Amino acid sequence: MSIVACYLQVTCNITTTPQVPKCCVSFSGYYNDSIVPCPTCACGCPKNPKPACNATSPGLFLPYSALTLAPENRTNQILAWAALQHELVPNPLPCQDYCGVSINWHIASNFANGWSARMTLFDWSNQTYPNWFAAVELDKAFAGFQQAYSFNATTFPEMNNTILVEGLPGLNYLVAAQNFSAGKLQSVFSFTKLPTPGIEVPLGDGFPTKVWFNGEECALPDIYPMSIAYHSTPTTLGGALLLVLGLFTLGPFGIL
Repeated sequence: MSIVACYLQVTCNITTTPQVPKCCVSFSGYYNDSIVPCPTCACGCPKNPKPACNATSPGLFLPYSALTLAPENRTNQILAWAALQHELVPNPLPCQDYCGVSINWHIASNFANGWSARMTLFDWSNQTYPNWFAAVELDKAFAGFQQAYSFNATTFPEMNNTILVEGLPGLNYLVAAQNFSAGKLQSVFSFTKLPTPGIEVPLGDGFPTKVWFNGEECALPDIYPMSIAYHSTPTTLGGALLLVLGLFTLGPFGIL
């Protein structure tokens, strides 16, 4: 009897496909009248959006009154705000972010020995999130974190200076949007400056470097709202340094 042995060699290649975020973050501060919005098409854009919109143009700054409006209902306020700020308006307008969950990180105060931020979660989707959780990576501010007042907060210094937050018992549901009104939860976070001497909160040190919601990384803006002491409109951190050197000759994105 003859025995034939066959050997099959299998090679497996693992490829990773970039994951489209399902959440996004906007930045704001008590020292600036404008909100830096979520990035355009942060969670993907439809192939043929209606009305037509620009998928590559940066989002226009928002007035605070627009933050609680459904993204599709913000157009009039965005245009009025752009006119007041002498901001160039592209045609067509930038697309919205198309994210089910958006998070606003707002610098609420800044004193000599401490500062505070407010984190607000908005659910614009038709999905309710029970037992939700979020994580905030704070590169330069983490060491000064003291307390979150309306969320449970746990610090993980070994995980790139990350704070894990979740709802308090009985308040751990982020409810779905109803009648064009988002489900909303928020908490204030307090920080001391004692372990972080030299921290420049309005220049970007007080804003998260990464944010996750229910384990998925959110899209963040690439600019910060700037303090009026440096400039009147949001700008990049690099742009802030240039503005200090040449305030009267340079303006971020051609906006003065």
